[in-house]
Order: sequence, then structure tokens, then C-alpha cells
Amino acid sequence: MAKRYCLSPIVQVGLHNANAPKTQTHGVSGVQIIPTGANGQPLFPWCLVLISATNLSGVVGDVEIDTLPDLSLDSTLGVLSNQERNRVTNALTKYGVNTTGINNSTTFREVIRRVGLHLSPGFDENNFDVA
Repeated sequence: MAKRYCLSPIVQVGLHNANAPKTQTHGVSGVQIIPTGANGQPLFPWCLVLISATNLSGVVGDVEIDTLPDLSLDSTLGVLSNQERNRVTNALTKYGVNTTGINNSTTFREVIRRVGLHLSPGFDENNFDVA
């Protein structure tokens, strides 16, 4: 099964709780970070998601979801084309994630860590996985 990290909008849907925050991942299974306030509402209109499925085309093809490159966590951004690297930094900037110091030698792990820590101070990319 393929896995991909995505920055996804949060949509308010749910059978049992109409206000339960969910990701816009077209029914693809995954794990996400959706920090909420005391009122149960998301603190951000987006979240980090790690999805896993045999076919990710619905998610990858959704223009509202910023699908991050298919890289191992220890790969550097230097393996990406300039266009792909710019797409990553543009997505981070779009969501308010600090991109200072991100360059060709930055690992994908550092990018995921930076996004996760932006959302939740206790984020650990080593404990963020989907089966």
C-alpha cells in the first residue's frame, strides 16, 4: 500500500456528531493531527494527514488537498525538481508554516516535523504512522 503525507482542509461532517472535524480524503484511511480548542472546534482550517491506500488518485487529484511528494522521511528535498520543491514550500507558506532554512539539504522528516509542530507542540513524526 502506498502512503502519502497531505495538507488537507478540514470539513465538518459526521454521522454521530455533525460538528466532528474530518479530513477531506475521499474515504481513504489515514491518521491526522487536528488540534481542537476547549469548545471542540479545530484550531486550524487544515491538518496534516498521512494516508494509506492501494489507489491514492482521488486524493492526489483533488486540487484542494496539498499532497506532499512521495519521499522517504530521510530523503532530502534536493532530490526533487525545482518545481516540486517550490510546490512544497508554497504549500507550507499557504498554511503559515515557517519555511526559513528549508533548502536542498533539508530532509523530508524535517519538513513533516515542522508541519506537525506548527499544529501541535508534542508532535513526533516517528509516532505518526498508518498501517
